[in-house]
Amino acid sequence: MNNYPPNWRVFFGAILCLFTACNNPLWTDEAGALHTLHQHGYTETKGYTDIKVGGFNLWGCNGYDAYRTKFSAKIDGKAIQGVVCSGLIFKKSAIRIY
Repeated sequence: MNNYPPNWRVFFGAILCLFTACNNPLWTDEAGALHTLHQHGYTETKGYTDIKVGGFNLWGCNGYDAYRTKFSAKIDGKAIQGVVCSGLIFKKSAIRIY
């Protein structure tokens, strides 16, 4: 006999669905994130090199952002990470570095 409560399958199923939803590639916009980084001069004027875009970041943006795309780059040899947050239609993109 197992020691799990009767609804353990529902609980673990909900956790699995949440994990799957957070890693959904539809919530990232890699081309838009790279375009935003270039548009704001992060590659030319601010000296960011070796930019890699991809992946979802759950906590990097506010609730109004539909796309939350992670990126990593190097500036003067130092590695940094950040997220490009953008909305569907009316909200412009924002770049957050941590």
